[in-house]
Amino acid sequence: MGIEQWISVVAILSSIIISYTVTSWTLKKQIKREKDEGVIILYELIKRYTISCLNCIDKETSSIINDPIIAKRHLRVIKRVEQDMLELQNNPYYISILKKYPTISMLQIQLSAEIVAHENSSDFKLNQGTITKFHELNQIIQPDIQLMFKENNEFDNINSAISNLLLNNKSKHLSGAGV
Repeated sequence: MGIEQWISVVAILSSIIISYTVTSWTLKKQIKREKDEGVIILYELIKRYTISCLNCIDKETSSIINDPIIAKRHLRVIKRVEQDMLELQNNPYYISILKKYPTISMLQIQLSAEIVAHENSSDFKLNQGTITKFHELNQIIQPDIQLMFKENNEFDNINSAISNLLLNNKSKHLSGAGV
């Protein structure tokens, strides 16, 4: 084999190695970006649910605000949270969450049960079981969130808000433990 043939073989092999390396690097970067987006989306769902719950409670009396508009708004929020959670199942981060929190399907079932309860009851209450499941999920994603938002104390505020909701779990504005 002559020198020209060796050069051709080396050039082809170099091309293959470079293509493989660049493709692998790009794919890993894309998967990492999608996982990061999944963390943010999941955190956003937890925040939306928590904020919606907090908006249903009178800050002075710590009791449920008995207003049909607030109840409808809360129902709309939790329906959207449920829909977004279903969409999140297509994200690579969802597999990571399943490994850390295999009962995430219980959260989805709990959320569906809360929606059905709100649609079929005139007595509006927040659901302790759903709040508890969101709190558990919040605790599991905490390390990922803290890595992403090192300088931001927003996570602590949401964590505190969920904990405060749970502290009131014996109160009259929460329904049973759930599923």
